[in-house]
Amino acid sequence: MRADERSGAVFLVLLLLWGTLVTEPLHIYTHYIRKITESVMLFFGLDPATLWMRIVILIVFAVIGSVMIKLCETAIGPYIGTVLCILTLTGYIINSVMDHEMSIVVCAVFAVSLAILAFLHLTRNNEWLVWASDAFVLSHPVYILANMFFVPIAMTGETVDKILYITNYKDLNLARPFDGIIGIPAAVWGPFLAVLAVLPIAYFALTRRKS
Repeated sequence: MRADERSGAVFLVLLLLWGTLVTEPLHIYTHYIRKITESVMLFFGLDPATLWMRIVILIVFAVIGSVMIKLCETAIGPYIGTVLCILTLTGYIINSVMDHEMSIVVCAVFAVSLAILAFLHLTRNNEWLVWASDAFVLSHPVYILANMFFVPIAMTGETVDKILYITNYKDLNLARPFDGIIGIPAAVWGPFLAVLAVLPIAYFALTRRKS
């Protein structure tokens, strides 16, 4: 399978599974990216909840996602998913100890994920390891769409919220500060800005060389 086709397949699978427990490591991974970005903003005295700072968060996700796509085309591509999964689990354990709260279910999902990755490394199955790396890379646009596109739409009504199960594990309504600007609701601003933020990642994903 060509790399661009693989990107499309992984992206569609993530969209379908994003509202489920299966993708919990990716939920936590993307949550940490947002929290780290906000912590940097607070360090410089900036309020992460403002409109311009939400744009910064979108840019950070788009830039990191685009860079990671290019890294997946290199020799380290098969290892990116494993390294990020281990780092995310480490962060989760540290936070859980500090908060005195840990989910056995989440730990089980991490354990299964790492066991699968370990088996792929032992069998030197780089082809599937790159798929795992792509899952982390393409979690960036899925996160943007979930929290900038679908969450604002889901908040327009209870029925819509139940239908859009992708928002089950919503991290934050990134479009909230845009609500009412020039009379346009967040449910319209969100999808528009989400598409703009996803475009760079989509471009690099669809033009990547075969890997």
